[in-house]
Amino acid sequence: MKILFIHHAFPGQFRHIAPKLAALGHEVKALTENEPRFPTANVEVIRYQRERQRTNGIHPWLSGTEDKYIRAEVVLNECQKLSQHDFIPDVVYVHPDWGEALFIREIFPNTKIIIFAEHYYQKENSDAIFDPEFGNSTLFNHCGAKTNNAIRLLSLEDCDAAICPTEFQKNNHPSAYHSKMNIIHDGIPTHKLVKNPNIKIKFRGQITLTKQDDVITFANRGLEPRRGFHQFMRCIPLLQQQNPQAHIIIMGKDVTVYGNYKKLSAGSFKQHMVQELGDSIDYNKVHFLDWLDYASYKSVIELSTVHVYLTAPFILSWSMLEIMSVEGCIVGSNTAPVTEVIEDGYNGVLVDFFSPQAIASNVTELLNDKNKRQMIGKNARQTVIDNYDLNTVCLPRQVEIIQNIKAD
Repeated sequence: MKILFIHHAFPGQFRHIAPKLAALGHEVKALTENEPRFPTANVEVIRYQRERQRTNGIHPWLSGTEDKYIRAEVVLNECQKLSQHDFIPDVVYVHPDWGEALFIREIFPNTKIIIFAEHYYQKENSDAIFDPEFGNSTLFNHCGAKTNNAIRLLSLEDCDAAICPTEFQKNNHPSAYHSKMNIIHDGIPTHKLVKNPNIKIKFRGQITLTKQDDVITFANRGLEPRRGFHQFMRCIPLLQQQNPQAHIIIMGKDVTVYGNYKKLSAGSFKQHMVQELGDSIDYNKVHFLDWLDYASYKSVIELSTVHVYLTAPFILSWSMLEIMSVEGCIVGSNTAPVTEVIEDGYNGVLVDFFSPQAIASNVTELLNDKNKRQMIGKNARQTVIDNYDLNTVCLPRQVEIIQNIKAD
């Protein structure tokens, strides 16, 4: 088969499936705008360039939409070039959220199109309005989000199948398209993410931490409200009062990755929370780490005694499942899709997203109960192996969808 992947930041969610299909003997190409961050063996990567940018001063609801149509036009032209060079894919697997799926059918009318259906905005039970403190619950923002949904609807209409990582994400999409949707997670390499009792990391050149230390971790791409950064920061004074010996490691860049928030006088959300909490935190035992390479990130999650994962109802972070894979003990927010994975008291502990007191008290309880941590950690790893393992669950199902769709 000839298979084309399209993702402006390839490989993205296709990091494992693209080289797997190439290894199975398929001819695999990828269209992308950015230089790939990870190697993808035997996949021919074709980079495209946008010759124009969005128009200054255009209506805010249309600014992002124009950007997506610019990408769509570039991808249209690149697909036309492939067609002229006799590459007519049997299957295109595309992430539609940047507009790249919009005109594929115009060039490849007989090709089977699969989209990665990651997110669809809902007015109710939405990540954007979940937190009234930093939400985007104005009518203006609702309308802007609905405009973004229009791109996804056009892609859903054109596609032959869609893949969603979680039930929560599927259910956020219109029910009219559910028959096209397959719930398959991207996959976690549990064979690489295993417990390491001998892990040792040095911080600030003089503090060496091992599994004998109490280490509380928190990780996200950006330090922002959608992932509960503000609530975690508010629990730190309580954590330090209850556990003065503990070290706290916060991984993530001081940026907003998801959504638009009202402007803060302090600048970033990290600066805002540092200003709010003043000297109530002992920063000698709080370690802020920027974006890490994967090996460094892996070492930190292996070191973790208790990990806090908070999120509004939104896309589930890979990090939660990765930490479960190394037998990490998670205190997670009682929000979808966390509750799709974690059963309270069995493979993690669920807490109120809005309660720093509950977060702190549950972390403290787990720090003081090694047997419970070990039980939760073992169950957590088994959950990931059974349901989210890359090589035994997720990749085989993705391969099956892609290889069989041509026969439908």
